[in-house]
Amino acid sequence: MTTHIFPFIKKIKLIFQSPPELIYIPKSFLYILLILLQTPFHWIELILYKKKIKSHKIKHPPVIILGYWRSGTTYLQRILTVNKKTTYLSLYESILPLGSIIHSIFLEKIMNFIFKKIKIKHPLHRTNLDTKFPSEEDIALCCSAYEHTPMWAHVYSKKAKYFFNKYLICEKESKEYSMFKKMYSYLVKKISFQNPNKTIILKSPCNTSKIKEIMEIFPNAKFIYISRNINDVYYSNMKLLKTNKTQWLQKMDEKERDELFIYSYNKMMNYYNKNKHIIPKDNLIEIKFEEFFKRPEYFIEQINSKFKIPYSKEDEKRYKQFILKYHGKNRYKYKKQLPKNIKEKIK
Repeated sequence: MTTHIFPFIKKIKLIFQSPPELIYIPKSFLYILLILLQTPFHWIELILYKKKIKSHKIKHPPVIILGYWRSGTTYLQRILTVNKKTTYLSLYESILPLGSIIHSIFLEKIMNFIFKKIKIKHPLHRTNLDTKFPSEEDIALCCSAYEHTPMWAHVYSKKAKYFFNKYLICEKESKEYSMFKKMYSYLVKKISFQNPNKTIILKSPCNTSKIKEIMEIFPNAKFIYISRNINDVYYSNMKLLKTNKTQWLQKMDEKERDELFIYSYNKMMNYYNKNKHIIPKDNLIEIKFEEFFKRPEYFIEQINSKFKIPYSKEDEKRYKQFILKYHGKNRYKYKKQLPKNIKEKIK
């Protein structure tokens, strides 16, 4: 989320700094148009709510799910957020973040109606698309033309290493470090402002390397780190990078995908292992996806109990219904062994 008055200028600047490939030029204009259409609502929201959001006090410490891409972060978040006493950043709020408090009043219902009528599938999770689907904070940051997020690596693949190198891990008190804190704080407060009595469940893989920044904003934040078999993580990421073309402005070949995976995986995992000690023991839960998949109800109970997230009998029913409906549908076990060139370079 950004509080810039003219976000479309930021978007144009990004496009000039990283020109899209010829085939994706129309899409780049669409991105600019989407920001321009949101801008009047953004201005109204800033006038009416900016001061209220910035001064808002979050009642319950946010719960931050960490883990590399395709480690089970989405699945974990989706289960936890069936609890009606929790809230999260929705798909609608992430792809149309500017002025969402204003335009969601009418536009979200229209979008959901269209999704259901056409039966559009989520491009990554193969479920029916819904505006209430949980999303990632870094997607909202990208869609609001916030420049200091490593997620741009998934849009401008030719400069992927540049974005990961500059924004995945930021030096303390650097411009990037300070801007992340400012924008992330505003985004989370905005979610809480609209749902003041609920526990926020957040998920964005980039946050695995933002522990220091997040703890400076929310000293009592709770963290769940989920890890997965490296074979499955690698092959699932390769599938993601090959099929997730909806956000591309540049293509990525197989060699570039491998290099990006090795670089970002090592960088992110090294950061997490070196810095997880700064999280108080009572505020961190580490889970293996394979174990969570076998006993989801057990881990849900452990998380809710340790982090004091209230839930009712009705919430318990919703947990069970979700597990029965989705458990196993989106999990793929990749039988191939990790390629030798990848295995040798993963630290």
